[in-house]
Amino acid sequence: MKRLLFIFLLLSLSNCDDDSSTQNNNNNNIQEVPVRTDCAVTIEYPAGSENGAKVVGSFNDWSIESGVVLLRDGYRWLGRLTSNAHENGAASVLPPGEHHYKIVLNDTDWFNDSGNPYSIFDESQQNENSLLILPDCDTPYLEELQTDVQFAQGSLSLAVQVFRAGDGEQIQNVELLVFKGEELVDAQLDYNEHSGMAVATGTGLSHGKYRFSFTATDVMGRMFHRTFPVWFEQESLNWEDMTLYSIFVDRFFSGDSSNDAPIDGLDPQVNWQGGDWRGITQKLRDGYFDSLGITALWLSTPMDNPDYSLPGDCEQSFSGYHAYWPQAAREVENHFGTTDDLKELVAEAHSRGIRVLVDWAANHIFIDHPLHIEHEGNPFWFNYPGSTNPDEFWKNKCGILGWNEYALTCWFTEYLPDYNHRNQELVHGLIEDAMWWVETFDLDGFRVDATKHIRSNYLRLL
Repeated sequence: MKRLLFIFLLLSLSNCDDDSSTQNNNNNNIQEVPVRTDCAVTIEYPAGSENGAKVVGSFNDWSIESGVVLLRDGYRWLGRLTSNAHENGAASVLPPGEHHYKIVLNDTDWFNDSGNPYSIFDESQQNENSLLILPDCDTPYLEELQTDVQFAQGSLSLAVQVFRAGDGEQIQNVELLVFKGEELVDAQLDYNEHSGMAVATGTGLSHGKYRFSFTATDVMGRMFHRTFPVWFEQESLNWEDMTLYSIFVDRFFSGDSSNDAPIDGLDPQVNWQGGDWRGITQKLRDGYFDSLGITALWLSTPMDNPDYSLPGDCEQSFSGYHAYWPQAAREVENHFGTTDDLKELVAEAHSRGIRVLVDWAANHIFIDHPLHIEHEGNPFWFNYPGSTNPDEFWKNKCGILGWNEYALTCWFTEYLPDYNHRNQELVHGLIEDAMWWVETFDLDGFRVDATKHIRSNYLRLL
């Protein structure tokens, strides 16, 4: 059994000296540890012959009269919006969170912000607006500065900058946990209470991926947590340089015959054939991927699929062996293995410097998914055809309406309800699910399926 290495580092800036000494330390902290600067957004819009420009949105009930006035700067209109009520400068203060907005020229002409890639639909889902996202500035903040890998010496250092909250309250302490997979790893934290720079150093490290989890807490008890993934490898790799191996999990290799569970009476070509995560782990340990120079694996969707067959084209019933019929948001596919099997696969890949991506089905779900059961018949959640009669769902199939003509609303088949990504609550839920998979299984990214059929407002936020 592997020895569990653990360190929990707490660096307190308070001390046991007299009040005068404590006050001096606090003054140094206030003067030198920077206040976070990520709370403001600059709006920039092309300027022409118009006489004025304003930002109007949900934050002021779409009132032109009380809109944020932009100032002309040559051939552009400029303005600053911030969630930091303590900021000094010409910035309009808004609450943190999401805000719908448009640019209004001459108090009459409304436009989306051409310089902002993010958008959001209103409650009617008929109007698409620009989306402004402002962070909560009433907490500290952490930002990565640099990483120093000394592979031959087995050491790795990560430097981060700690920022005070927008109101300038001093930092009380900084905590650090370092993980490799699910194991806690020894590390040292050096924090400069005057500059706000924190340097975490691990020694005696082995090849693989580490997660440096920092928590900064200020004297008001407000906390900010952030995790930085860092690869400890001899030569740093970029995604553009990866050699990617795509694995159709069910058809790759079986490492556990107990989860094969084919469906009786189905043609083997469209049935479960036994490939699983244990099989991939075995091939990793055999050195199969190393021998090919593979640096990244792309796996089938890990979410659970139905255990029965359904009709498809060619007068043939199919199983969900392809894993594109997700029936649960946060449950693993039982034919592929268990939660521990997937974690073991990822850990084994990471120990060899191999990244792991999974396919991500965000265009549709299976008809028995709890989310569809909850919102069945609701066109604000799913792109139903003119009728919500289940016998008429086929009228909305992509193959009938046109894969291009109705790419964003057509259904792949009658038992795969198509998500309506105009719904911001749905968008947030899908992103939260995606992040759950990343954090739970230490994944390195996604290959998003069917992007042609998904609105860009979701893809850009993801």
